[in-house]
Amino acid sequence: YYPYDANAANNPEAYAVNATNHSNLMWAKTETSFNGQNKSPKLAFAPLMSKLVLNVKSDAKEAGALIGGEVTLNNLQTQATANLLNGQIEANGTAENVTPTSITASSGYEGTYETIVVPQTLEAGTEFLTMVTTGNVTIKAELAETLALNAGQEVTLEVVLKEEEATIKVQEIKTWENLESESAIAEKLLP
Repeated sequence: YYPYDANAANNPEAYAVNATNHSNLMWAKTETSFNGQNKSPKLAFAPLMSKLVLNVKSDAKEAGALIGGEVTLNNLQTQATANLLNGQIEANGTAENVTPTSITASSGYEGTYETIVVPQTLEAGTEFLTMVTTGNVTIKAELAETLALNAGQEVTLEVVLKEEEATIKVQEIKTWENLESESAIAEKLLP
């Protein structure tokens, strides 16, 4: 697993994970066996967390109402238990509100936001999004469909604002690329 935590050895089957503190938690299974030679086994790292991206646009006649606004993702579990022996992770604890990070807007959108979360499933009807525009209009949105946020996946949602309501739909689900190259991780792990 990466990054290394000396406390993980105390209970590797039930390692406590917090999305804020462990946003780049990765796990690897060896691809080659160690045969006693002075060579390191090849490791294939994959994220244990899930990345969530929101592309937001408005159907307003004048663009820009979202720039500088506030975005909150509601009812997300931020705690999990990871089994570092087999790479399994399971969300637990109480759902919380999360403030995603604003990043450079994707082409055709007024705002793009991202956050790292523990893998979890959010049921249809869950209040998921609260936005406050620069005009101080609060818009809330529920999920129309069940949303699965799986380990190692990057889920991109499209959020379209219409007056005081929003629609949310899955735009893309893909494998989340490693946050760091495997060689960079290996250099940190090995002497």
